[in-house]
Amino acid sequence: MKKELKNFSIKDIKKIIHVSDPVINPNKNNVCYVLKKAHKNTKKNCWKSEIAITDLKTLKSKKISSEEFDAFSPKWSPDGKTLAFLSKRTKDEHYQIYLLDMNGGEARKFTKQKNGINSFNFSPNGKSMVFTSFSNPEKSKYKDSLADDVEVIESAFWRLNGQGSFLRKRNHLFAQRIKSKKSKQITSGKWSVGSWFAQDEKILYSRTPNPENDMDQAMSSELYSIPLQGGKETKITSFGKRVYGPIVSKDNIYVIANGMEKSWASNDGLYEVQKNKKLKKITGDFEFGIGDSMNCDTRFPSGSDVWISDKSNKARFVATVKDSLRLVELDIKEQSWKYISDSEYSVIGYSQSKDGESRIELRTSPVSFPELWLVKDGKKAIKITKYNDNLASKRRFFKPEKMTFEASDKTLVDAWVIKPRLTHKKKAPAILEIHGGPKTVYGNALMLEFQMLAGEGFAVIYGNPRGSDGYGVDWAHSVFKKYGERDYEDLIESVQASLKRHKEIDEKRLGVCGGSYGGFMTNWIIGHTDMFKAAVTQRGISNFTSMFGTSDIGYFFDIEQIGKTPWENPEVYIEKSPITYVENMKAATLIIHSEQDLRCPIEQAEQLFISLKMLGQKVSFARFPNETHELSRSGSPNRKMERLRLLINWFKNNL
Repeated sequence: MKKELKNFSIKDIKKIIHVSDPVINPNKNNVCYVLKKAHKNTKKNCWKSEIAITDLKTLKSKKISSEEFDAFSPKWSPDGKTLAFLSKRTKDEHYQIYLLDMNGGEARKFTKQKNGINSFNFSPNGKSMVFTSFSNPEKSKYKDSLADDVEVIESAFWRLNGQGSFLRKRNHLFAQRIKSKKSKQITSGKWSVGSWFAQDEKILYSRTPNPENDMDQAMSSELYSIPLQGGKETKITSFGKRVYGPIVSKDNIYVIANGMEKSWASNDGLYEVQKNKKLKKITGDFEFGIGDSMNCDTRFPSGSDVWISDKSNKARFVATVKDSLRLVELDIKEQSWKYISDSEYSVIGYSQSKDGESRIELRTSPVSFPELWLVKDGKKAIKITKYNDNLASKRRFFKPEKMTFEASDKTLVDAWVIKPRLTHKKKAPAILEIHGGPKTVYGNALMLEFQMLAGEGFAVIYGNPRGSDGYGVDWAHSVFKKYGERDYEDLIESVQASLKRHKEIDEKRLGVCGGSYGGFMTNWIIGHTDMFKAAVTQRGISNFTSMFGTSDIGYFFDIEQIGKTPWENPEVYIEKSPITYVENMKAATLIIHSEQDLRCPIEQAEQLFISLKMLGQKVSFARFPNETHELSRSGSPNRKMERLRLLINWFKNNL
């Protein structure tokens, strides 16, 4: 007799092993990667990272880092004989680079950087290690200051969500010979190094060309080079907008760039740097953007760098294409392209062998955890890790049903319905889930939250309304200065289409839920329709006027998305702010917000809570300490579980 499968539960969060950051060995005989899971000690309430390696011939796996300490961000030396990674071996130490000889022995500490390591890699000849670290904090320029901890802010761009203030520190490049015990700082200045690429004699890196201009710091970057031993920097591009991700192949320099023709809705493309500092686009008529916009709550960020062949004739990259992350191969000379991965799953990370013949893909789907697959040209892909197979074999997955419907303006919109098991004649309540961004997507990736809701008896409706990524620049740009218009209609019509097709959904028991932009839209929806009885709004926007001056990105985000500044356009800021319609909000509302959220500051939640409370509406406010805007994705295990517990129980008690 077949054993009955269990539904996913909140406690499963601590059973999941998150696979990320695959790096194939230059000799193509193995791949190393990071395993991340909740710490066994519940009181620690943190994630534990370890490095594992899988032999690509025997497919046998083993952990190669100490169980006592965190280890992550693996990098192979060019000869494949040494593995470098970040680790922290004492309580008060910052993360440092450790080197492990694959012929045997213990990992040895390589750097002793006062402020730790942010990113690193070997030089191509393997003789040096290049890394970024925060330079020593600047002293206050006020010589008569009586308190060094008082911050005097003179720039609008001074902090970022998840990082906090960087007023007195900047991310700069350092180099250290493998045989040396001392590092040398290569760059300096009141700006931070972005992405970079190390050569044997010089380093290419992106940075803002004008650190004194608040808008340039946030909106533009150019490519520079500097000798590996330090010296004068040289500006390599004059693009005027965003340039990053440098790669060198066969003496050609390639970058990822974005002309921002339609602001943040514009897609990143691949360009070749010309001798006159201009950029030549080589992605041809490829209409989608390079990069990963997929929503998935069962992963941590993973490597997806652009690969260029040694002959500079081919490039490969991950792109967001409708409801999937696809691997794209580009013929650089012909500027033609093709997909080399299927649309039924998403590639949320990959590592390519230097010769292009083998690669490792980190794949996920709506009903499968992210795991690694080996792909060789002309051969069938092989699944090489199965860390979550045991858990998956004991759990019931609810497969989404795609429902592309015709919106009221005759445009086709992608949406999905996940139906629960109905063991009685009673209709099922349903939850409309709304993604953030708005330029992100739902699609072929596992959303554990949706599976848990379905397991609790809820139908889940979700889709990619106007504003989403993956459907072209015009689709993403259509919501700019038009929040709450066509995007709102797409979402409401997705529910109406679901009700028409699925008679087992109870139209009188509907809930709505979303985070960030999805939180804005949840607030907007309950202020504009009584269709929903309950709502859970998370890390959202209630007031664009106050967000302008309190969010880390508000001063430029609001100008782009809403139009002009609050004093130039006060009527529109009021019109587009959900709190303007608070008297219309009748749904039982749970507000979830993190206290360290700098993207959508917690004051946005506080305003909404007090307003609803004063109006006598049913409302609760859950504040999460020591968490940022990333709570639902990479928040600490206990708080991540508590968020789901509160969300699920709110709908169970109010629908």
